[in-house]
Amino acid sequence: YGATVRHVDTVAVGDGQVLRGTLWLPTGAGERFPTVIVRSPYGAQCTWIEWGQIILAERGYAVLLQDTRGRFGSDGMFVPIEQERDDGAATVAWVRQQPWCDGRVGVFGGSYLGLTAWAAVGASPPGAVQACVPVITQASIHSAIHGHGDAGGFSLELITYWFLLIDLVALAPTPLRLCVALLKALRDRPLTKAQGHTPLLELDEVLLGRRWPFYRDAISAPDADGPFWSERSTLCELRAGRPGAVVPPPLHLVSGWHDFFLPQALRDFEDMRMNAKEPAIMKDLAKINRDKELSDLRGSIIPSFTAPVLDFMGILLP
Repeated sequence: YGATVRHVDTVAVGDGQVLRGTLWLPTGAGERFPTVIVRSPYGAQCTWIEWGQIILAERGYAVLLQDTRGRFGSDGMFVPIEQERDDGAATVAWVRQQPWCDGRVGVFGGSYLGLTAWAAVGASPPGAVQACVPVITQASIHSAIHGHGDAGGFSLELITYWFLLIDLVALAPTPLRLCVALLKALRDRPLTKAQGHTPLLELDEVLLGRRWPFYRDAISAPDADGPFWSERSTLCELRAGRPGAVVPPPLHLVSGWHDFFLPQALRDFEDMRMNAKEPAIMKDLAKINRDKELSDLRGSIIPSFTAPVLDFMGILLP
């Protein structure tokens, strides 16, 4: 199918902040569609950035690519993970009421976009989401920050790379400006400076040029059961018997053997397997993805996990 795209105001959250994004609709495929939600802090207004929305729309899905709160077109203040459960559930409810949604909803995303997918599942009522594809991500975040290696060390590499990414993308509304920002980063070598800097509490000032209260609170509270992380870490409770535990919709978890989210992703799989209504199957997709014919994706920058994602959505949201 062809696809049309338009900028949309979506749901109002908090004390009236409006979340905005882009809506991709197939052309020539009817008026109501199974819908995939992708929530991103990296810029939903930029139609040149491919997060899978174009490929999905061309295959008959409506896709809402939404800026998370406080990022780009959306109102409010961006505080990592803090509002993603509330905002994800509100977005799912809003989408289900739209005339272009046929009532079938899936959530999808990689890395932070996967965190928002988990959050939407964790906070939505049973049956509101029919399929979830979290890619290189995890359902609770604490171990990604304070669980590096067997000793549970601070994830310095992850934090410094993400700080730089979140700042670069905010300054790059066009491909040209993104290239300029990347060249400046290569010249100034901020990662090298930050990764050799002590105390760690000052990394926000080194990389961002300002203090970021969320980072300082997060690094000062390594205890998973302490008041900071106990209120924020779990985006989707998969452990049966825990408060707020959910029986998730059909899930397709995608990770990599060398990804820093892998240990928790495997624990998520085990928790989901114990709590699922249907049998869970683990497969090594490395060879499948290498051999899968992707020429029909027309040079997309989306990695090879796109093919199994499309297959999975095609089964759950036919």
